[in-house]
Amino acid sequence: QSVDLYKVRQAILKDLEELLGCSLRDYNGGMILKQQESLAELSRVLRSKKVLFSEMLLEKFYHALQPFEMRTVLPLRVLKSWFLLFFQTEQEEGYRLFSLSERQEQGYHLAVLGPRATLDEQRNFATFEQRRTQGLHQSAHFLLEERGSTYRGSCILIS
Repeated sequence: QSVDLYKVRQAILKDLEELLGCSLRDYNGGMILKQQESLAELSRVLRSKKVLFSEMLLEKFYHALQPFEMRTVLPLRVLKSWFLLFFQTEQEEGYRLFSLSERQEQGYHLAVLGPRATLDEQRNFATFEQRRTQGLHQSAHFLLEERGSTYRGSCILIS
């Protein structure tokens, strides 16, 4: 079972407003609201592209992104590409490395490592992760368990 914490916060806030008779603002909920909006927009874009995905899988991917602030900082096109890369890897249970560095206007590198990766693929991913953790660029990562398999992802934004 899962609980939608944003909806719970909204319900509590509404109850408090009725109880106190005044309007209240959920200052800590602002980031949660931004994340919900970002996730909803990502879902809408994927559905408009006719991608057949599970909303639960998209939510698991989205909420696995770290640091959590990057969920609202990453451009929608990056989130979409990264989810599609993860989704393809999850469907094929393999490894894909996707890079658009030659297209300056795109400005990001993505990688996803699946459970059936070869040693060479694992080394390539480790090299990619090493670049990400050097801190020269904004970056994000995820670690996700799905159907008994572990997936790792890495993203580097190039300014």
